[in-house]
Amino acid sequence: MGGKALPQAEYDARWVARVRARSEALPSGCIVWTGFKAHNGYGVTIYRGRHAIVHRKMYEIVHRVTLDRWIYVCHKCDTPACWNDEHVFLGTPAENQEDMQRKKRGKYQRATHCKHGHEFTPENTSVTRTGFRQCRTCARIKCRLANGWPRELAESLPPTPKGQRPVNIPIPKKEGRPRIVSRSNLGANEIRALLEKARISQCAAARQIGISERSMRRYVAGEFQMPQQAANALLAVCSQST
Repeated sequence: MGGKALPQAEYDARWVARVRARSEALPSGCIVWTGFKAHNGYGVTIYRGRHAIVHRKMYEIVHRVTLDRWIYVCHKCDTPACWNDEHVFLGTPAENQEDMQRKKRGKYQRATHCKHGHEFTPENTSVTRTGFRQCRTCARIKCRLANGWPRELAESLPPTPKGQRPVNIPIPKKEGRPRIVSRSNLGANEIRALLEKARISQCAAARQIGISERSMRRYVAGEFQMPQQAANALLAVCSQST
């Protein structure tokens, strides 16, 4: 290639000649780079000592422009390694995504079944507000499981006809793991006595021991029993104030 000492015009001419020598013309009109390609299929080569995307750099050389990073060189032919100037056009990232969606080249647009194997038929497909397809069967099963249905019934029963109430399913109660909280022996009277002796208000005590003022009022009123950890913290705070 000659190095950085070459004038720009001569360097570009040699670079274009090297790219042409390592490219192949297809019957479709695409001129495809046969050298190194990135994981997404775009041709990559060296330009002035740095990696460059072949079709993008070729566009800059042919049109004598320097493209902003947020201006894409999109393909009409959907061949990433093609650098034929007649097969590319400029576009923003949003326009590139719109072109992909319009040509149905998206990963999920090409899918005929959802990830759980349900076919994307017109009856089993809904479209979200963002424009993505959604499997009605998966959505129905997910809703049933959230309402406590057994998985076997949630997957086996057909959808409820429109205008009818769902069948009565005996939903077993979930036996959650009991939450074990150690309660202290401090009653409401003892808490009030401690606060009065230490001359601390309920709000100040609540802030110092790390609980809400509402919880402190409930402990003082005797609605709930104070947890052991909070009681220990209250005893320490009151002992320091006396």
